[in-house]
Amino acid sequence: LIGDHGLRYGAQKDEDVGKFEDYNPMLMISVPKFLRQNDQLMKNMRKNARRHTSNFDVYATLVDIAKIGKQNAYQNWDYHDFRSCEEMEVDEWYCLCYTWKDVKLDSDRVQRAGRTVIDTVNRFLESENISSICAKLEFTKVIHCRLQIMISCEHFSQHCNISSSIYFRL
Repeated sequence: LIGDHGLRYGAQKDEDVGKFEDYNPMLMISVPKFLRQNDQLMKNMRKNARRHTSNFDVYATLVDIAKIGKQNAYQNWDYHDFRSCEEMEVDEWYCLCYTWKDVKLDSDRVQRAGRTVIDTVNRFLESENISSICAKLEFTKVIHCRLQIMISCEHFSQHCNISSSIYFRL
């Protein structure tokens, strides 16, 4: 059972949890009775239920069950404790590992960064010799700015990776 999206209206839709639900809806898998007798399958399903998996994992699992069914040993389903969205080829837009922080727009640093974005695009257009067919961009102001932070840690480990991106609406 899978939903195609989260809430479509209401205050919660615009909050971070609402955005996550919109791009990562509910998924429930009910294993057919005749497959529930396979101890390895059930062990892996329980174990992977609490792990970071992707739609590709779900697809591969369902194809595996459909093609091989009861005869499968299901040994290859033991996913790592943690895989990053990048490792699973999940676009950052759909990644649940990110935290978003709004950035103060009145900061001189934010406005300078906005100008730099516009200048960089204009220079790129010139370097590609296409500035004559493109309008030159002019910076007015930063309308919205959010900082995206992703922290990925191996389970039971002190080794973490932190990456960040900043998004502007100009």
